[in-house]
Amino acid sequence: MSIFPTRILVVTDGSREADLAASTAVDLANNSNSELHVLAVGATSGLGPIGETTAFGALPPTEYDDEAVDAARRDSRELLEEEVQKIKEAGGTVAGTHRRARERADQAIVHLAEELSAGLIVMGSRGVGGLKRALMGSVSDNVVRHAHCPVLVVRELRVPSTSRTVLGDLARPFLRELMEVSQESANLAVLEKNSVVYIEQVPVPGRTVRMFTQPGAYGPLHATGTGKAIVAFEPEEVRDSSVGQIDLTYFTPNTITDPEQFREELDRIREQGYALDFEEKEEGVRCLAAPVFGPDGNVVAAMSISGPAGRLSETRLEELVPEIKRIAAACSDNLKTSWRMPAEEQTIRRG
Repeated sequence: MSIFPTRILVVTDGSREADLAASTAVDLANNSNSELHVLAVGATSGLGPIGETTAFGALPPTEYDDEAVDAARRDSRELLEEEVQKIKEAGGTVAGTHRRARERADQAIVHLAEELSAGLIVMGSRGVGGLKRALMGSVSDNVVRHAHCPVLVVRELRVPSTSRTVLGDLARPFLRELMEVSQESANLAVLEKNSVVYIEQVPVPGRTVRMFTQPGAYGPLHATGTGKAIVAFEPEEVRDSSVGQIDLTYFTPNTITDPEQFREELDRIREQGYALDFEEKEEGVRCLAAPVFGPDGNVVAAMSISGPAGRLSETRLEELVPEIKRIAAACSDNLKTSWRMPAEEQTIRRG
């Protein structure tokens, strides 16, 4: 099984973040020899048909007339033309362009990715105006939860990201040690709302990096090693609340979708001090993760390694458990005197 996508779907709403996402997608497509497909989402993409209720939730009542739909189609056609031109200028080649004028944006993205058998979705998170901000704000969160392939999200930077940059810088020497010990790419992820976002990575020299753990990529809490490691070591009252908030979306036959089973998994992780992802997000991919704690003793991140199941056998993972626990503990000790999470970032999951 190839661990790199044959098709990448990049989503545009005309915003600056979408342009950055397209530029990132071009680099990824060129480096992995993948097809690049472009989807334009517009005004009606964010609303949905009248009275529709789906797995994504109930949609608000919406009335479309033919003139409005035609206008949306013209807008999306112009978006596509602009995006294709930008991709060409960036050195990329577009294999296909797509518009979904009558479908809700998050549904359109997930459904098209499934139709294309895309191996990666690349999208911006927020636009520059009111409508685009609404389209690409919560939309990316829904796509992360429901897509059956990795999602790389280029988000608008916020003040707390400075702290994350410092955290990544402080953790890098320890990630490098983890990479050298394991000979797998080492990653650092933090919590954002009900997902994890990868903020730092030290790849194995000469080996192509797994795309779903690249800095900026988001993953589900219940189906990634980093996500489970963070949730398991939250304070008990927060952990209990988190289980009720997390959408236990099915990804593979190994994905935990039962809340009680998920609670048992978190208890086991807390007891043993590390988390495993046995092909729970992607078949053929395994992960080993351990929590990283801040100066106040609360979990602030998780470091991990991930790779093909053939390389990360159960025996190999058992060998690496004491190493990742030792390195994560050393990183935590270093943070006690070198880093402090701003108060505004401590509430980043909620709201």
